[in-house]
Amino acid sequence: LRTDDDALASPNVPKVLLRNEPVQGHFLTGMIMAFLCDLYQATRDRKYLDGALTMYEFGVGESPVVYENTLSHKFAWGCASLYRQTGEASHLESACRVCDHLVSTQESDGSYLMDGAPADWPYQSRLNLTSQFALWIRFVLNLL
Repeated sequence: LRTDDDALASPNVPKVLLRNEPVQGHFLTGMIMAFLCDLYQATRDRKYLDGALTMYEFGVGESPVVYENTLSHKFAWGCASLYRQTGEASHLESACRVCDHLVSTQESDGSYLMDGAPADWPYQSRLNLTSQFALWIRFVLNLL
């Protein structure tokens, strides 16, 4: 998955996602999936659902790396959105696997760290990430 070569650089959005590689920003894949599912729900135009399904297949790839990465937090949202539209058990399982991984990485004080972050990561960053992970896990629960 690539952006256009002339796209502006952003510190929070990767220009390239590599399928089956570890520590990829699949939050972006999940956001696109959820957006396409919302478009499908609003219009019933099958091209949006097909696009979301294509993004899902890209994300799950042929290895479990998407389920072993905190950068996949919004991928759970996209999978839950797909499950709501399709009723496919694989989409439900994917959403749950991402959420299970997030819960398994929670620190003893209840906060979260991004994969690869140092243990002394600043409190402000922990608070931001903790609120995001809690929000996306709750979003997934609301969609199921």
